[in-house]
Parts: sequence; structure tokens; C-alpha cells
Amino acid sequence: MSDETVGENNVCADCVGDEYLRNEIATHGGEAACSYCEKTGRCFTVEELADWLEAAFERHFQRTPTEPSGYEYALIKEGDLDWERRGDPTAFVIAGTARVDEAIAEDIQSVLEDRHYDFDEAAMGEESEYAADAYYAEAPSNDVEFQASWREFEKGLKARARYFSHQADATLGMIFDGLSSLKTWQSEAAIRTIGPGTDVVKLHRARVFQSDEKLRQALSDPERWIGSPATEFAVAGRMNARGISTFYGASDKQTAVNEVRPPVGSRAVTAEFEILRPLKILDVDILRSIYVEGSLFDPAHAGRLEKAKFLASLASRITKSIMPDDEPVDYLVTQVMAEYLAERADPPLDGIRYASAQGGSSSFNVALFNKAARVEPHRAPAGTKTEVNIYEQDEDGWHESYSIWERVPKVEEVATPIKSGIPDFAAILSSSSRLDEDERDMTLRLDRPSLRVQHIETVTIVGHERHVLQHQSELSANTSSSDDPF
Repeated sequence: MSDETVGENNVCADCVGDEYLRNEIATHGGEAACSYCEKTGRCFTVEELADWLEAAFERHFQRTPTEPSGYEYALIKEGDLDWERRGDPTAFVIAGTARVDEAIAEDIQSVLEDRHYDFDEAAMGEESEYAADAYYAEAPSNDVEFQASWREFEKGLKARARYFSHQADATLGMIFDGLSSLKTWQSEAAIRTIGPGTDVVKLHRARVFQSDEKLRQALSDPERWIGSPATEFAVAGRMNARGISTFYGASDKQTAVNEVRPPVGSRAVTAEFEILRPLKILDVDILRSIYVEGSLFDPAHAGRLEKAKFLASLASRITKSIMPDDEPVDYLVTQVMAEYLAERADPPLDGIRYASAQGGSSSFNVALFNKAARVEPHRAPAGTKTEVNIYEQDEDGWHESYSIWERVPKVEEVATPIKSGIPDFAAILSSSSRLDEDERDMTLRLDRPSLRVQHIETVTIVGHERHVLQHQSELSANTSSSDDPF
């Protein structure tokens, strides 16, 4: 038990290293002489500081077990574990959390121990909260509220308001608020820029073809057929609803091919696309390791820690493999999320970068939202005729050989008509009807020399084999069929 007067000791702001708590003392403390450094200034009493420490401990720490668990005892018995109690002594944790010296920490600890002293527990030899020999360790963040909100968001999309939901808007706003400030401890930002002058200046894309006719069509206009699909051909994907054109690219050619999962016997056309302008994208992998800086005394800090924990699990949700039968429903969630990031986030984003499950450890995919998915069309003189060959004959017969021939018309001098000063309305209307109605900025340019056709000859499947255990036993005479666990 402590001296009853120790709680009346004064602690000045200069004796507290935690910035948040120091500012609280400087703002709300009373003028007094510090009992520890003897300077006069704004002070809290030890009793008041104990209130702050108790609140911080309840949010961020847990008292560790005094003895090993049953499982740990078994490991100790087998010689597979050298057990020692986790954490640090109470006063040590107080000193580190508030950044105060040992004398102040011990006085705070004694006040807290007095508050929680239980005579009956002490008589039985049980350790009390905040005892001098108790040990505390930082508790893992609990993101249960974020998880519950996300489950309601998913349920609402799949079973209720599929196209618009105030709840979905509120949930996504809560999760992605402050997205631009999220970083790792190495200062890697969750929102990064790709494009000219960055480490990502091009993306690879692949498309699978199983017929000569469609392959010829694609090679005749690869900007259209290998780039992001036109609205009428855009099927639903992880980040887009049906009819919303989105560009899915990869960090390298092989990853692009792996992502489209071509069957044996098919042909995959690959191409590189140059990024023409800076694009802001969310790097999903960064969400797995967000660093939250702040004081454990700040009540809002716990919420930021909980959010960081949830974002780590959200990163796994976004990138997990979805079985074909589940795609129409499960894609709804990521489609709505992508639309929110593109239109409602601050700042609005151009796309998402995420790790590829089909490539190596350094490979990644980028999904560019509709506003950033426009591919620059191929510029050819009016009247150009395109011919595509996919076979060639030599002395050994016919074999695959791919070429694109553009037949450009001759440039002939045409007499310039004399202008009458009267507008040619027919010409204006004709010209207007041919204007490109797509108002999006050009984002990507196909590098035509990069076009390649891969013949898919084998597909390797890597799996982990598991045994199927088989058991057989006799039913007892008094066992009914309803008792059968199968």
C-alpha cells in the first residue's frame, strides 16, 4: 500500500515526455510547484495522471497470465518451450507510455494499485490489477466494429439495395476517410503516382483467342481489341460492372498472360501500353502494413489502430481469388468500392494496384477505372486498308506467322475550292456526326512493336495435396439413426 499523500504530488508538463499528455497538462493543469523537478508551472497531480494512465491501459494493454497455459505446460514438459511471463512490470510500462522518470511512474503505479486493491484476493495470494509485480503487454487492436460494418455493407449490396445504398456510402466513407495520409513506417504512401517520371511507366495486357477469325480482328485494330474493351463488350470484373470499360494491366508480360488463364491450344496476344499522364492509384499492399503514429492517451488513437487492423484484412479481401460461381455476387462489393474510390474518395483515384496471385512475388496488377482507361486510337490516313496475315507458306508448308499490313492511299493534289462565304451546313453536320463523343483524357498508348502472340502449349497447376482420412466403426445397439453424426 502507498503513502496516501502521494496522489497529491504535482507533476509539471516539463516532466512528461508524451506530447499529447504534456499538452493536456499545459492547457488544463493548475499552477503549482512540481514535486519532482521543483519548477513552478502548469501541473497535474499524480492522482489526475493516474486517471489518464488507467484509461490508456484499459484501451491498449492487458495483464499477462502469471502461469503457462495447459498447452504451454505440455511443451515445457517435452522440453520444447522455455516459458517466461510476457510483458513488463507495471511501473516500467507506465514510464514508457507517459515518458516519465522512474519516481513518477512508481507513484502513479502505487495510486492505481490502491484503487484496485482487493483484500480477499490479497488474502488468497492472487495478483491485483496494477500491482508492482504485475506484468502488462500491449493488447492487439480490436476491429470488431469495422468488421461488423463491412458485413452489413456486403449483406446490403447482395440482398437489399444493390445499386445505391446510404449505408454503403457511409461505410466506405468511414473506411477510406483520410486515405491520402496512410503510410507505412518507411513512409511508403497508400496513394502513389504512376506514369511519366515514376517507376511504373507502362503496363502489360493480354487477351486470349481460340479462333483465327477473332485473332485477325484483334490484330487489325489492337488498340480497340487488346486495350480496354468498348462499353458494349465490357464484361463484369473485379473492379467494374458490366458495360463499364476498365483497363486491367500487369507489371510484366508473363503475369498478364497468367491472369487471363488461357487454355491449352489457345493463343494469347500480349502488348505493352505506355502511360501518358500521371495517375493516382491506391496501392492495396500498403494497406497491410499501415503505421499509426500518435499517443496512447489520445482517445481517437485507438480508433485509428482499429482502422489500420481492418484495412490489413480488407487488402486480403480485395485480392482474394473468387470462384467463377461466386463472381456475380462477390464482385458486387469490390465494384461498388472501386466506384467510390473513383468518384467519392478524397482525392478521387484513377485505379488500384494489387499483388498478383498468378505471378511472382514482385509482380502486380493495376486496374484503371473508366475515367483513366482510355487508349489512344491508332492514327492512320483516311482510306487506309489493313490486312492481317496469321499464316505463311514456305517450302515446308503452311505455318503460323503474324503480320499487319497497312495499305495507305496515295496523296494526290486536290484543288482547293473557292469559299463562297456561305457555310456548308451539310459538311458541318457530316463532320459533327463523326466527332468522338468520348470526352475522357487519353491515358494509354499501345506500343505496336511490343505486340506478341503466345501459343499456349502447356499449363502447370501447383497444388498442395492433403490426405483423406477414412474411419469405420460399429453402431451400438442403442444408437438411433438420428444420433448418426453424418
